[in-house]
Amino acid sequence: MTAADRATLMANPAFDASVWELCTPLTAGASLHIPDADTSHQPAKLIAWLADRDITLTFMPTPVVEALFDEPWPDRMRLRAVMTGGDKLLRPPPANFP
Repeated sequence: MTAADRATLMANPAFDASVWELCTPLTAGASLHIPDADTSHQPAKLIAWLADRDITLTFMPTPVVEALFDEPWPDRMRLRAVMTGGDKLLRPPPANFP
């Protein structure tokens, strides 16, 4: 992670794992972006939000990542890493997934 990165906070700040999402970008000098609840629960809106804000790194729950597999991805996406944890992915990501 570098100061040029634009990361997300997807977890509720009351969840202990959010500390990793919150502190890592901020200590590296990266910017942190937080989607509203409506956006984070709708795969198509979330993808558009990631693209519109030039997000480069995100950590998401496994079910959210799997829901994104079925959505089209815009060419303008700057996302270089999608991290997930907690559960095993039930299927591999599509070839066009960042």
